[in-house]
Amino acid sequence: MESASLGAAPRAVLARVRLPTGTAWLLAICGVTALAAGLRFADLAHVLGNPFYDAAVRSMSQSWHNFFFGAFEPGGRIAIDKPPVDLWLQVASVKLFGWNAIALRLPEALAGTACVPLLYDIVRRVFGRPAGLAAALAMAVLPVAVLTARSDTMDSLMVALLLGALWLAVRAIQTQRARFLYLAALTIGLAFNVKLFEAFLPLGAFGLLYLVAARQPWGRRIEHLIVALLLVVAMSLSWATAVSLSPAHDRPFPVGSTNGSVWNVILIWNGLDRISPQASLHPSLAKHHAKHPHNANHTHSDPASPTRLFGAGGPHYGRAIGSELLPALLLGAVALVLALLAWLHKGRWERPDDARRLRCGLALCLGIWMLIGFVLFSDVTRLHLRYLESFTPAVAGVLGIAVVALVLRARDSAPAGAALVGGVAVTAAYASGLGGGAWRQLAVVAGAAAVGAAIALTLVRRRRPLITPIVPAALAVLALVSLLAAPAGESLAIVSGHRSDSGRPGWMPPAEVTKLSAYLQRHTRANHYEFATPTASTAGPLIVHDGRPVLVLERIDHKALVSLRALKHAVRHKRVRYVLMGKPCRTHKSGKSFSRIATRRWICETGKDVSRKAGLHHRGVLFRLR
Repeated sequence: MESASLGAAPRAVLARVRLPTGTAWLLAICGVTALAAGLRFADLAHVLGNPFYDAAVRSMSQSWHNFFFGAFEPGGRIAIDKPPVDLWLQVASVKLFGWNAIALRLPEALAGTACVPLLYDIVRRVFGRPAGLAAALAMAVLPVAVLTARSDTMDSLMVALLLGALWLAVRAIQTQRARFLYLAALTIGLAFNVKLFEAFLPLGAFGLLYLVAARQPWGRRIEHLIVALLLVVAMSLSWATAVSLSPAHDRPFPVGSTNGSVWNVILIWNGLDRISPQASLHPSLAKHHAKHPHNANHTHSDPASPTRLFGAGGPHYGRAIGSELLPALLLGAVALVLALLAWLHKGRWERPDDARRLRCGLALCLGIWMLIGFVLFSDVTRLHLRYLESFTPAVAGVLGIAVVALVLRARDSAPAGAALVGGVAVTAAYASGLGGGAWRQLAVVAGAAAVGAAIALTLVRRRRPLITPIVPAALAVLALVSLLAAPAGESLAIVSGHRSDSGRPGWMPPAEVTKLSAYLQRHTRANHYEFATPTASTAGPLIVHDGRPVLVLERIDHKALVSLRALKHAVRHKRVRYVLMGKPCRTHKSGKSFSRIATRRWICETGKDVSRKAGLHHRGVLFRLR
């Protein structure tokens, strides 16, 4: 602990105790960052990818047109459902390091690792090095952050950009230079172009931070925030506006859109539909969600409730984030109450200095960010584990700040010490109920650390001068061990189990992909399209493997992208010869198809089933058209 944080220990005692120097703190954060990197990079090559986004990376690497628009298939007719900023980095990575699993996930793993020193420096600037290190350690081992950084998705990059924006906002307050605030606004807009509306989760909290902590007059602060908000909007809409202004015949049809507009896929598919599918413009999806409200889009989400993120079943939200969210909420609330009581105990109003305003502002920012994430994701209809990444820095930051604050208050405040030990004991008890033998063992470790924390607290309360400077550090270490034992264990399980949350839309066994690719390569050399398919996701594995154009027949709501007449014309002119169905065709004994979609019905009734010839396990999947 730093000497300024040790209270009123006698100088003679402090002179005999070697306190950490700046070099020691630097080595400590380097060690924590190395731990974060190890958890995010270890055995990364064996983590399964996402065929959908990997196909887009393959397609985007083939032309500048595909690169800019985020084309899903090499022909450039279909685009992914999000802005392609994250995929631009993946394209650069595979161009530099070749096409392999590590190169595809390198941007996410690097971004997830970078979040740890970024969070450390943000908290260090305001609350000191001990709090910064505690927050960084909590972020390093937070299971959902580890899982997302190892997944083929965009969330970790978005969070790294948000932390970069927060660092710039703190810098703007400390230097009184608005240009840092404007850079923060542009960074938030860039984060929007990575994962859309998730990037706006902390926007209000960031604004409150500047409003509370900036030194300029109130009118100037509001003026700065208005300009910053305009910059956020401008940067957020920059890519979509450029796409909208491009010639219509050059624009791919975005997956998820119902009318081909990029605004439709941003505002509806990635906006309204994520919150309330019944209110979206996707009638077929709304009908599915109405029938299966707790299994929307096959996400296997637990039902929405205030305890959803602490649950032990289903997607294991409790293991992923609840094991740190619970102590962050409990200890953060206690630290806030004790700070308010200490302020009220003075009995007089004192104008806070700049440092105190900044501490208050950052505490409010992180606390509100955490509460918004907690409330939103407790109630949202469709919830993947990776969505929780959007407020992980707030959880880790609040936990680190609260632990150190309570440790420092424990010397003079019995409630602070009791709350700290009680918080770690409750966390240990909660971890023991998350299921699994390993979790129970970790709970025992956490409980033992809690007992050690109680003993250390007793020594602090006795004020023995020779050990007082050492005990707060020991108390902080024991508290962190007990609080982070279970999250660290789950993160190790994620690494050893090669787990990912990127999803596997359209996934096929590699052996089937190889056989199917070889068959199509032999029989479609004279055709422009390797095959046609009703749904885009079905084509992903073959695009990754072969990198050839694919004809997608339907939109996300199963309306026709290619009419039956156009498909027949393409077959007649030998532009396409084969169709790969997402699911086997179901037909009557008479050979008539059950499908109500004209193109599917025609394919199933008139095409020749060559599934077995191509090496597929199921019939009715691959058809040769006549």
